[in-house]
Amino acid sequence: MACTEGTLRHVAYDLRVDIRHLLPRVQAPTLVIGALQDSTVPIEHSRALHAAIADSSYAEIDAGHVMFFEQEDTFVKLVSEFTDPAPLAERGTPQDVAGACPAQRGRGRGQGSAPEVGAPAVSGRAPSPRSPRRASRPHACG
Repeated sequence: MACTEGTLRHVAYDLRVDIRHLLPRVQAPTLVIGALQDSTVPIEHSRALHAAIADSSYAEIDAGHVMFFEQEDTFVKLVSEFTDPAPLAERGTPQDVAGACPAQRGRGRGQGSAPEVGAPAVSGRAPSPRSPRRASRPHACG
């Protein structure tokens, strides 16, 4: 499916705006998820975002740009674990989801490099008990 004119304008805008100088000011618990097969947002960008946000958590999923459809269970597990501090066993959900990432703590700005490709990791949890919303259809240009 071809991209719409609005999508192309959005991409052009994204290329003009640089917010990297603002990232050190982020104070909210942050989970950055990189997609290893994403041709729209290279994995290096996700790793750099994680490195620039102090105390952020990081995970990689073996998926493309629309990771929440390609690896829905893995994506939901990562976000659920980040937003709900209760252990998975207490929530009654499966402990192991294919492609889920093992724990890796304290990897935000200045605390080491991102995990190597093929060795995904996630760390930290936010205090919010909210669950992720599921989208109803895939991205048109993914």
